[in-house]
Amino acid sequence: MSFVRTAKPYALLAAAVAAGVLGTTPDARGQDVRLAQPYASGLLLNPAMAGLTALRTIGLATRNQNPEAGNVFLSGAISGDGRLPRLRGSVGFTVAFDRAGDAPVNRTQVQGVYAYQSRLSTHWAVSGGVSAGAGLQSGSLNRYVFGDQLLPDGSTGATAEINDFFPTFYPTVGVGLVAYDDRHAWVGAALHHANSPRLGTGAVSGVLPRRLVLHGGYKFYLLNARTLNRYYELSVTPLATVQMQGAARGIDVGFSSAYSPIVFGVLYRNPLLMSAMRDQRWLVGQLGLRRPGLSVGYSYELGMGRQTAGFSAHELTIRLDQADFSGLHRKRRAPKQAPFIAAPAF
Repeated sequence: MSFVRTAKPYALLAAAVAAGVLGTTPDARGQDVRLAQPYASGLLLNPAMAGLTALRTIGLATRNQNPEAGNVFLSGAISGDGRLPRLRGSVGFTVAFDRAGDAPVNRTQVQGVYAYQSRLSTHWAVSGGVSAGAGLQSGSLNRYVFGDQLLPDGSTGATAEINDFFPTFYPTVGVGLVAYDDRHAWVGAALHHANSPRLGTGAVSGVLPRRLVLHGGYKFYLLNARTLNRYYELSVTPLATVQMQGAARGIDVGFSSAYSPIVFGVLYRNPLLMSAMRDQRWLVGQLGLRRPGLSVGYSYELGMGRQTAGFSAHELTIRLDQADFSGLHRKRRAPKQAPFIAAPAF
């Protein structure tokens, strides 16, 4: 498939992205976006995260990846969750979208989440979550001129390429599990798109591969205190997240550090050795502000691999939440109520 773009540069990259997302070959496959601040949108990481960070939370995340290539990737998500004591669990929702900017290729996905929390011991608890929803994928390559359209007299004609894609609706379900204690550690696993939803029909059909997520961390407190209803913290939290979806298989390792009210962190995003994307490495820097009821975070990614050198990504997150400090005083908490997780807000 050869083509030229009549307006902007980077047409090759933009249309290649569009072809990959839409599925212009029978074995084409889509992929979910990997956020640099996964715990700011915890439900997209693991449905079992519902209700684990605060009593009630609503958040917004936006991501602009590879702006040097003409805004090829734009992503965003709105999510919210809250505890329902009578159900001994939590409910939540996510609305996420991805857009390959120049070609326009769009995917929107809406899901509902339920998670059940239970204590395993005095300090440890477990949360199991399920998600279910639907997505819509659509797009068109009509803004491009393909090679077979170029006629000898300089005019353009029809193309044999399939460049119109009817909207495709698909159902999606996921499951997740998180085990954690009330102050330091957590480990979790999630399987998204467990039903491997099919995208498109006929010659442009493909599947959205299952996405397996393994994640965990441990928070080291150097100082934590509560004074005049305000919580102060000095901590360092090593983090690790493994995500595998089709050919994209990567690991994020690094740390998040809080020095109230400032939060900062560093991550190294490296494909796993068996990944087909071995040359796509990134270094991520994070900086945020956390106040009672409000968290704001920004991350900048710098390409380090042969395929990502010269590219970058920007991500901004905003969270509003209703905090609960009873974890500092266990005697004030009902014995059957599950504690909150020590994972960072972003």
